[in-house]
Amino acid sequence: MVPQHRAESPALPRGAAITLSALVLLVALAVSAWAWLGSRGEVVPLGPSESPSSEAPTSAPTSTPVPPDRATVAGTVTVHVTGAVGVPGVYDLPLGARVDDAIAIAGGLTPDAQESSLNRAQVLVDAQQVYVPVAGEAAEPAAGDTAGGGVPGLVNVNTASAAQLEELPGVGPALAGRIIEHRGSQPFSSVEDLMDVPGIGPAILEKIRARVTV
Repeated sequence: MVPQHRAESPALPRGAAITLSALVLLVALAVSAWAWLGSRGEVVPLGPSESPSSEAPTSAPTSTPVPPDRATVAGTVTVHVTGAVGVPGVYDLPLGARVDDAIAIAGGLTPDAQESSLNRAQVLVDAQQVYVPVAGEAAEPAAGDTAGGGVPGLVNVNTASAAQLEELPGVGPALAGRIIEHRGSQPFSSVEDLMDVPGIGPAILEKIRARVTV
């Protein structure tokens, strides 16, 4: 019987075997790395500027403030200073200012001013006219003029002199003095406020109502 010989696979050269083993190892490492990165599933967060829901900030619309009317500014009164003063005109003064302050801001009295007819301690009210007469001028203005400031032809009980108040029916020197004293601390806001003056009752008020204003 003829002995049989097994065919043997030709052996790879040593260098080729090493190279093949290195390639297999690199492929295995690459597959492992890919699998590891895929399993993590990390999501890189977007920055504030990259966020799809971020919106550009909008600034609130601005408006130019409208300056208030001078007559409605809290804490001030607007008066008209006229007559024998240095610079007649319309002036704004602090609330609680007096006739003396109005004369001062209007340049003071002129040399021919008749100061005796003024109550320089009187508290000013808004829209009041401070009239300074000249020496020799009649104590009570002619018809159609403003008596102490106010409505033409009427006596303004907030600004009239003692002589002008005494021209009213039923008002003598004592009562005129009490009217001036009262308005110095609390100006009259209506004709009916005259009832707060001692000595003025309903009868006197009805006599003078048509001839006075505030």
